[in-house]
This record gives sequence, C-alpha cells and structure tokens, in this order.
Amino acid sequence: PNQEGSSYISGSVALIMYPSSNFSLGIGVDNIINFFYKNQGSEKFKGVYEIGAGVDCTDEFYLGLKLAKTSGERIQSMSAIHYQLGAAAKIKYGINFRTMSNEVGVDLITKKIVLMFDINYHPQLGPSTFFAIQNKIE
Repeated sequence: PNQEGSSYISGSVALIMYPSSNFSLGIGVDNIINFFYKNQGSEKFKGVYEIGAGVDCTDEFYLGLKLAKTSGERIQSMSAIHYQLGAAAKIKYGINFRTMSNEVGVDLITKKIVLMFDINYHPQLGPSTFFAIQNKIE
C-alpha cells in the first residue's frame, strides 16, 4: 500500500501458514508500534492490515493474491506471479488493482544470499526502484 512520507519509525508483524506443501495463507499488520505509542506530532503512519494466499502451481510457477486495508482508506487488492529460472534466479510481476501500478523484479539467488531488484511503475508518480539483500537460511 502507498504510504505518506514520515520521519517516524514503526514495525510490522506477520504470520505465514502452510496448510499444504503448495498452498500458503498469510496475515499481517504494518506500523504496529502506533497501537502502543501515540505520536504527538503531525506525522504518523497509518495501520495497514493484510491477508493473502498463494499457490505453487508448479515447482517453477507461483500465483498469489493479497488484500490490504489501510486505516481510513479503501481496500486494495494485489496479485503477483513468480517464475523460477532454475536455482539461480526468479522473475516476478505484480499489480495493484486500485492504483494500477505495476512491478517487475528479478531475484538473483546464491547459496547464502538473495539479491532482489524491483522496479515499480505508478501511473501518476512514475517509476521507483527497490533493492534488498536477504540472508538465505535453509
């Protein structure tokens, strides 16, 4: 979901469950610190509540759907597809149906880390990029 700018620090909590080997369900709350700390200033992140489901259609192909509700805003729906290119890379595509923003990305996978490169295109705001390094624990 889209967030307003802020110099305020917050956190998130999420739970992912695997009812079967190829199906996952998840729930999450973003900006959870706002429930415990009432910021007296004008800046404050809004609470975001999320629920989602995903299915590994094959060993290479994943399809997911997520619904997110930001406090004071309408529900957003997003979908994503991932395609695994062997053990070393994954390509991703996602769309936010409310804002019609699109995202494409590539994950490069080694034995110990995953490098994630994403580009998001929002119709009114233009492109933005994302880069992350994730520790791969097996």
